[in-house]
Amino acid sequence: MPPESSAPSAERGPARPRPADVAARPDAPSPRATALLFALAVAAGSVMPLQGRINSRLAHLTGDPVLAALCSFAAGLVVMVLVSVLTPRGRRGLARIRPALAAGSVRPWYAVAGVIGGLLVLTQSATIGPLGVAVFKVAVVTGQVVGGMVVDRLGLSPAGVQRLTPRRLTGAALALAAVALVVWPSLGEVGGGPGWALLALLPLLAGLATAGQQVFNARQTTAYG
Repeated sequence: MPPESSAPSAERGPARPRPADVAARPDAPSPRATALLFALAVAAGSVMPLQGRINSRLAHLTGDPVLAALCSFAAGLVVMVLVSVLTPRGRRGLARIRPALAAGSVRPWYAVAGVIGGLLVLTQSATIGPLGVAVFKVAVVTGQVVGGMVVDRLGLSPAGVQRLTPRRLTGAALALAAVALVVWPSLGEVGGGPGWALLALLPLLAGLATAGQQVFNARQTTAYG
């Protein structure tokens, strides 16, 4: 009997890396590092409502949501510059920018990621006041979940095509249901009407756009290390 071919067939789809191959990658994170990164991601997500409330309050006091977003991004820029300049890994990353651009692994228009981030913060400043944190968060998370699944299905991230398995779809539905369940009491306290619905559409679109932002950032992270 001839040996079974190891080449991926059209029916099976692209071959997935074996656990041994993944473990052999020099940049593969250890289980401890993965757990730490997951915890940091959860912590970052938990303070986003606080960030939105601060930006909204600043926009209310100054009467200018653009100024509030500018202050938020200026502070973030200072932190990122310090991290990039003062840490060895940050300096190595800065040194890889020009070669990555020359090689084409990073395109200049990947800087759109920063524009999307700015629009998200601007949307925070402009809409949390009339909508409330709860509605804003539901709209953003819905956009992020839907946008993330679209990005995975199209294979736009460095990870390639990710199938929308029943487990992933169920997980996304449970995440949306959990967010809605937590904020449901607050949703009943806000107003309605066409104007309110159009305003709620802004954070939804911003959440969708962050999926593209994450793709651009991931590609740059891969190139810069």
